[in-house]
Amino acid sequence: MLEASDAAVVAFGHQPNGCFWEALVRFAWPDTAEHVDCDSEAGMFCAVGKSSDAARASSRAPRQSAVRALRA
Repeated sequence: MLEASDAAVVAFGHQPNGCFWEALVRFAWPDTAEHVDCDSEAGMFCAVGKSSDAARASSRAPRQSAVRALRA
């Protein structure tokens, strides 16, 4: 079963793969993306950085309610 975020991406006609999520991070959080190294592959999103950068990105991530609104 797809996660809610993956299902929302598919509903909009995109493939929720590692490259997609990496591009989204670079688009939505460019200030955080410049502090992490990404090594994504087709089936995996990978970002390596400081825990403080991860906490900052996590605090700005869309919540499940936002994902549900996109799907509606």
